[in-house]
Amino acid sequence: MNHLITILLFFIFILLIFFAMDRFYKNNIYNQIKKYLLKFNNFEKEILKTILKNKEQKIPLEQNSEITKKFIDLQILFKLKNDENNPLNAIYSLNSKIFDFIHKDNELKKIYLKK
Repeated sequence: MNHLITILLFFIFILLIFFAMDRFYKNNIYNQIKKYLLKFNNFEKEILKTILKNKEQKIPLEQNSEITKKFIDLQILFKLKNDENNPLNAIYSLNSKIFDFIHKDNELKKIYLKK
């Protein structure tokens, strides 16, 4: 019986560590993304505002553009497919988690979602 309780406590302890690490990781990622979103220049901010206003649309962007690469690295956009009409472009979609993150953060909401 003692061994069973010890194993159960160990399992609960491991689960608590897992959840704490997961929470810390997510907070760290969101803080990093927020830092980058606040440092964007005006042109990048305007592009992201336009993308956020049309969040349901698929967005054709140039694949080799620095802004496109930055948005992909920050997981703001994800690539859906290559554009058949223009091989230099690809079709991208907004990461809904980023929209939710911006919507919940008052500072980012004022910058990117103000009307």
